[in-house]
Amino acid sequence: MRVKHDLRIKKTQFAIKHAFWQLIMEQGISNVTTNQIIATAGINRTTFYNHYANQAELLSNVEDDLIAKINQQVSAFPSDTEKWNDYHQRVINAIYKNGAYIKALIDNKDSRFIQKATHQSRIFIREQNLLNQITIPENYVIEGLFGLASTIIYEWVKSDYRETPAEFFKIFEKMIRPILVSNQIITK
Repeated sequence: MRVKHDLRIKKTQFAIKHAFWQLIMEQGISNVTTNQIIATAGINRTTFYNHYANQAELLSNVEDDLIAKINQQVSAFPSDTEKWNDYHQRVINAIYKNGAYIKALIDNKDSRFIQKATHQSRIFIREQNLLNQITIPENYVIEGLFGLASTIIYEWVKSDYRETPAEFFKIFEKMIRPILVSNQIITK
């Protein structure tokens, strides 16, 4: 019976998250109440609180799910410096593909989506030792790269993806590439 129980848990969590996303997309995160989530998911209050301590925990969980989904779409970080362009294109395409969800999250002051996504990438860069040839301290390069990249992406999302992913990639590369080249992260 353990499998049946696990399936019920997964179905309930899916129903709660699906209801939450539906409400977020319709009215924005700040207007969604726990009562609305419960009613939309077709569950009772006790069931909701058996799965999530509060709405903030649910928000954090859906952010983590979206980051995992994007990471899956992007696949691995580049293993050598020649593949950074491909990696950036995959990131931009994944952001665009999940654009409505990302926009809904970044429109909320309580969302930590951007911070979570960039933090995970910072850790990966350090773990993979991708910046072993740089000429200035690693923390400045990482913070500079991610500060610039996240700000550019944020502006693109806030503009409702005014440029196509291909157009935005050109803008992104023109701004990011000089930093990567000057710090010997990639070659010209």
